[in-house]
Amino acid sequence: MAGEYIGAYVLADIGAGDIDAVRERLLHLPHVVLVHALIGPNDLIMYLEADGYIKFMDILDRDIRGLIDTGDLVRTETRLVLASRGKGYSKESNLPPQGAAWIFLELEVGDPQPVVEELLRMEGVVNAHAVLGACDIIAYVETEDWQDLMQILDDGIRRLQGVRRTDTRLVLMRRAKKLGGYDLASGRYSRDIGVREPE
Repeated sequence: MAGEYIGAYVLADIGAGDIDAVRERLLHLPHVVLVHALIGPNDLIMYLEADGYIKFMDILDRDIRGLIDTGDLVRTETRLVLASRGKGYSKESNLPPQGAAWIFLELEVGDPQPVVEELLRMEGVVNAHAVLGACDIIAYVETEDWQDLMQILDDGIRRLQGVRRTDTRLVLMRRAKKLGGYDLASGRYSRDIGVREPE
């Protein structure tokens, strides 16, 4: 399986810890591309990518689950992306606008791909993946404010054929000029913190 793209969402709870500090620590891990603080049953959502199954398992066991041993995380849930290729996220996604949210979709249909394709055509939908887990699709939406977000949800996502239920998790984060070694002003990574530059 080496050479295959593997992507996954990891939902995490941090307990009574400092959510910003844990988020920064996660962003310094080489295969964690995105981390958002959430309003919802989970404290964080992260997206990680690996090149092959063995590397993916190593990231989960050593890096992500290792943070449970240090007390930074108290629980994680992994949702594997059902695609051998796909659109990932950029470091810029770590600074979402006010109206950003993650939408977890439960479907009535067996094949999620047509719904994913419809989602990706919608204005405001940054990304969507079919996943294994408690929901069928995870979509990420960015809008300028909550009103625009509600319009996308009510007039678009919830009206898609085959969507049984949605669970919306709002992104709630402090804004920063530098995040995870990525400086938005210069568009470059800091070399002194060990974050790999994109190829």
